[in-house]
Amino acid sequence: MSTILRAISYALVPILVSGIISYIKNHEKPVQGRVTLSPFIAIIGIIDCAFFLIAAFCSLYSGEDTWVSVVFVIFALLGGAIIAAYLNCRIYYNDDGFVAKNFFGIKRRFTYDEVTGIKINNYEAFLYMGNRKVMVDSLSDGDDWFLIFVEKKYKKLHGGKRLPELKKAADIRKHERWDLFRGNIIEGGYFVFLYFLMTLMIGGTLALCAYKFYFAPPSVENCKEAQTAFVSYGARNDDLIVVADDGRTYTISLAKGNLDAKRISSLCIDKTPVSVYYTEGKDDQTNKAIYYIEAIAAGDTYLLTFEETYAWYTDEMEPLIYIIGFFLALWFVFVAMSIIIGRHPEKFSPWIVNKLFKNRLRK
Repeated sequence: MSTILRAISYALVPILVSGIISYIKNHEKPVQGRVTLSPFIAIIGIIDCAFFLIAAFCSLYSGEDTWVSVVFVIFALLGGAIIAAYLNCRIYYNDDGFVAKNFFGIKRRFTYDEVTGIKINNYEAFLYMGNRKVMVDSLSDGDDWFLIFVEKKYKKLHGGKRLPELKKAADIRKHERWDLFRGNIIEGGYFVFLYFLMTLMIGGTLALCAYKFYFAPPSVENCKEAQTAFVSYGARNDDLIVVADDGRTYTISLAKGNLDAKRISSLCIDKTPVSVYYTEGKDDQTNKAIYYIEAIAAGDTYLLTFEETYAWYTDEMEPLIYIIGFFLALWFVFVAMSIIIGRHPEKFSPWIVNKLFKNRLRK
């Protein structure tokens, strides 16, 4: 489990860095004539789906608790939903009309004289063409520019009349109240989505690490037990590799000096029967099973106690938890400041506003 958690933490770094860079840059002004979700969102969805599916299979075949695989599958489904959302909202338009393309690639073509009204919800808008409608996701790049373009075309075709708003004024005011940025930021839903995604990934990683450290420490209940005897041993990096007479090869971490190798040597020479408490994992290179010893007992005497192993976990996991928690706190501060600046852009330096919401500030 610790290997999987460490892998998630390492994988989170490039995703987090990419997300923040993308957030700060906020893309250049969307391409005229196209409304799609940001390619960055699709990439995040693919990485998320692939990584957590692999993690789910690894945890399943390494003997982890079923709930671990279920959690990974839930994260993978989130990635799948992101990919589906990217494919389901694609609109291409020009002076003659627009084409809406859905998840299955089915195209629907419309001209501007067919448009009869618009309905705006919290994070999406619907263009109506009689009984037919097209959804315009507010997370998409270029959605506001497209709706402005449709409005101009409608005015031109209808003697300057505005496109009918199929919504009561009270509903519009309610929508503005729920807008984090009070309508000051174009495509504000994109930022809300990014806030949620990054918080979920950092917070999820922190929760998994904290669970392993605080709620699933090495113990008799959390380990498997085997009666065996050691026949040989050797060192590899910071690990002690022990071969037992049951045919298994066990790994004991010596990174923090939690076991004297001389003890193992005497056990191998005397072929002393021992009880080993272990957890299972898999070698990333060979895909073979690895058995991590958490405690060793010879009769009533413990040669390696659960307390000693937990002390090693403390040295390994506690700094990781603090680091992830620190980044999560920084992220919350960043999100809070971004929301405050987005709600009151006139109170802050234009330089700061431009850096955070380039091409997104509503004039």
